[in-house]
Amino acid sequence: MDQVSRTSREICGRTVVVDTPGFDDNVREDLDILKLIADWLVEAYMRRDAIAVLIYVHDISVDRFHASAVKNLELFKGLTGQYSFSNVVIGTTKSNRLALVPGGVEERLRNLTDTKWASLVEGGATVGSLDGDFSSVAEILLNCMNKPDYMPVLLQVELILQHMGLQKTAAGRSLLHYTLNRVLGNGGAEAHDLLIDHKKVKAAIKKLEEDDKQASLNEMTTEKVKQLMIAEESRTKNPKNRTIGSALKRVSNMVASFLKDQH
Repeated sequence: MDQVSRTSREICGRTVVVDTPGFDDNVREDLDILKLIADWLVEAYMRRDAIAVLIYVHDISVDRFHASAVKNLELFKGLTGQYSFSNVVIGTTKSNRLALVPGGVEERLRNLTDTKWASLVEGGATVGSLDGDFSSVAEILLNCMNKPDYMPVLLQVELILQHMGLQKTAAGRSLLHYTLNRVLGNGGAEAHDLLIDHKKVKAAIKKLEEDDKQASLNEMTTEKVKQLMIAEESRTKNPKNRTIGSALKRVSNMVASFLKDQH
């Protein structure tokens, strides 16, 4: 998939399932995919489209949680924000591959729920299988959709309401942190190829970790999001300030700045 796609399906009168490209694409860089998702989120916010459910898809048949899977999960959490975890569905697939293993699916789910998915589940995320027909999947989604109102996800809040650069957002920091650690993990070979000083890479990682600690002290909450939305609504009463184009241009500038910071 090379773009964000929309598919209309009726779920108790509510429609539209949005499918985004996944990370670890063989053709495009993760940053390009993050930008694509960021662009769509900005457009969705400007259209006032509410995001009711966020689905994190996981192949339950894979018995190891590789570094790339950790990265993808951290990116997802950075994109949604802890206050939105109750709107998250962890959807498992390919459980049939464990059908011949006694207790295979249950044991795998228990392990993931207690470890990798612990923070999501503790924050209210729902775990369910996506292997059934549409009606069974819709039932899982409805558990998250029956809420009085929906908040923008953290990446929308950071880009639009807090006017952050993409590299400063939780998802952007998470991706940069992974990239820098991958450079160090290759014995400095990538750092040498990219003309990046090894010490500077370590310093950048340390700075990211300090930023993450500071961000955790100022954890975004639903109440804070509401306050930011009210402030932004007041600021953008002038129609000139509410164009999608200017917001998308800001996201593009953020990506350019992010790329520059890596060299």
